[in-house]
Amino acid sequence: MTAEEATTTFLGLGYGAMAAFPLPPTTVAAWGARAIMDRRGMLDIVPDRTDYWAKSEKAGRKFLAGLDKKLLVKLRKQILTLLPDPSSDVIIKIDVDALHIVASPQRSCGYLYITAWMED
Repeated sequence: MTAEEATTTFLGLGYGAMAAFPLPPTTVAAWGARAIMDRRGMLDIVPDRTDYWAKSEKAGRKFLAGLDKKLLVKLRKQILTLLPDPSSDVIIKIDVDALHIVASPQRSCGYLYITAWMED
């Protein structure tokens, strides 16, 4: 599968906000999740509701480090600041260099759909 085919099919990620955010063809790694968000803005990322794809092991390691140390930290702070209504379709987007993350409750009343990716 080419990188373009992978992004066109949303990299086969089982979770995330993929439908609203197709990934660019320059994507080298991606992660998606359906997290639980309570009314206080706390996030619980359930391990069996996440998915991950990387073009190479090196890209994957770099991406996962940035996801953990940069993107998810910023997302959690943004959620606590905004306290989005769980029944809304508000979109949160954060960019840090080649790392990107988008999240939305998608009117789910309790979930936060998250997609993160890294571009080449």
